[in-house]
Amino acid sequence: TAIVWFGCVMGFFVIFCFNIVFYEVKAAYQFVKNRSDADSDKFYRVIMRCLMLRQRHKYSGKTRNLFLARSYFTDTEDTEDAEKSQIFEDTRVVTTSWWSQLTQKLPPRLFK
Repeated sequence: TAIVWFGCVMGFFVIFCFNIVFYEVKAAYQFVKNRSDADSDKFYRVIMRCLMLRQRHKYSGKTRNLFLARSYFTDTEDTEDAEKSQIFEDTRVVTTSWWSQLTQKLPPRLFK
C-alpha cells in the first residue's frame, strides 16, 4: 500500500509540475507577443524576439553604482537629478563588469 501511495503522490507531482511549466511558458510567450505592437505576432518572430531579448540581457553587461548617503543631509527634492547632488558625486563608486568594459572598446559596426 505504501508503494501505491508513493506512486499516486509522484504522479500528482509530475502532473502539477507539467501544468506549472506549461502555464509559465504560455504566459511568457503571451507577454513577449503583446510587448510591442510594431512587431509581427507570428510564432517564429516571437521566438526570435525571445532569443534576442535573452541575448541582450545576458551580454549587455552590468554597471553598479554605490554611494554613501548615511549621516548626510541635502536640500534636493525627489524630482531633481540625483547625479547633481554633492552626496552622490563625492562618494560614488562605479563598478563595471569586464564584458561591459570590453564591449565599450569594440567598434559600433559590430553591433548592428
